[in-house]
Amino acid sequence: MKVELSKPTNDNQGLSAEFAQVPSVFLQTYSSELLDWAANLTDRGEFLDLTLWNPPGATILSVGYQGKVRLRCAVAVGQTTKAVLLRITPADEEDVAKVRKHCEDLPSIMRAHQVAAEASRGKARGAVKAVFDLPDYFVERYGFELREWGRNMKSIGMVKTIVLREGTLSDLSPDPEIGAVLKGVKLQAKPDRHAGDELSLLISPATEMDKQTILKHVEKMQRIGIPARAQLVEPPRPGIPTIPNIIGAAAPADGDV
Repeated sequence: MKVELSKPTNDNQGLSAEFAQVPSVFLQTYSSELLDWAANLTDRGEFLDLTLWNPPGATILSVGYQGKVRLRCAVAVGQTTKAVLLRITPADEEDVAKVRKHCEDLPSIMRAHQVAAEASRGKARGAVKAVFDLPDYFVERYGFELREWGRNMKSIGMVKTIVLREGTLSDLSPDPEIGAVLKGVKLQAKPDRHAGDELSLLISPATEMDKQTILKHVEKMQRIGIPARAQLVEPPRPGIPTIPNIIGAAAPADGDV
């Protein structure tokens, strides 16, 4: 499957991602993690170790335990157009088999989670709730990313980077070859246990700079009247083709991409 991330213009050569041996159901299920990887590729490197969904209550000793899979991103550049193609594949044959098996099991895993959620609804149990020291607009706009963080906090950790989605409202870089600025903010989670075995996590900006960036982002979006759930089209970022120089020499593409 090939996904066009930005179209060629007079200012950039275009950017697309090609997924090989990665079924569409896998892309849909882990789209948040894959987008976060792509947005931070220069920092996180060419490999992604992805924690897979498990059946409810599964542990590393369980028969149905899914474990992790490693993906690899290779960068290719068209010989004539210089367009950039990101080739994303399982890292090796073992990972290919893991992805295939996991996609076969995903429907039953998701149904099991739905059944477990219905069965536990209304029952008293030790609870973990999130308390946000963040603007309501920010929590609503990035609710999906926050939920995915909570679901994978054991593997992600207590600090999470959120990539701000401002579309064409993104600030422009002083360097025209870079294009629109791609901003991210770091959030931190701090646990606080209460009586009755209730655990809460305080979610807040990691630094004062992150706090000010969030406040400015929210003020800008609300001032212009962008609804929190609005899906904006991100602008082209010509600076992205510098990635091959950072994560390794680019392999030549088979013709133009």
